[in-house]
Amino acid sequence: MFDLDGCVWYPEMYMLFGSTGGAPFAQHPDGSGDLATSGGGRVSLIGDVRQIMREIAEKDRRFRRAGTVVAVASRWKNTFLPLCFLK
Repeated sequence: MFDLDGCVWYPEMYMLFGSTGGAPFAQHPDGSGDLATSGGGRVSLIGDVRQIMREIAEKDRRFRRAGTVVAVASRWKNTFLPLCFLK
């Protein structure tokens, strides 16, 4: 189970309101893999999250055979959350 805000990415979604914008998100132009917000802000994965997610994706069959379930947790009620995952 991955808790999203402050554990998987930063800033937390509520922090995107105002000058840093929010959706629509796009890949950041610097090629880092981060997301760019509509107001020019940045959403970045924290620590080793990118590598952990990559490893889960690459070894998906092995995880499925073992019955591993990957899930996310968040109380965010805005539409930003799924939009980040789509990018």
